[in-house]
Amino acid sequence: MNSVFVETSIVSYLRHRQSQNIVTAARQIQTRRWWDEDKRKYSLFASALVVEEASRGDEVLAAERLLALADLPLLAVNKEVEMIGNALVERTALPEKARVDALHISTAAFHGVD
Repeated sequence: MNSVFVETSIVSYLRHRQSQNIVTAARQIQTRRWWDEDKRKYSLFASALVVEEASRGDEVLAAERLLALADLPLLAVNKEVEMIGNALVERTALPEKARVDALHISTAAFHGVD
């Protein structure tokens, strides 16, 4: 079975107020559809960093995001992951503002998750 790293934008699209922006609204609909119909086809993983990000903002929506993450195994964000994430920002085209995204990428890569 293939594995998928569920990063924060997935649970944010899944558990957020319906957007008036057509592109964002379409992403929300697609994410909900995938979550309801296809997630069982994969081994899903997240990280403590995803849980931390998902817990921010509106308390009700944050609780719903955390509930969506509740059953997922959490991958460790360790020194090696941080080193890879930092290298992605420092040695590639990822901007500084994408440092957290680089940590998501490095967490999944380090643990062999797609």
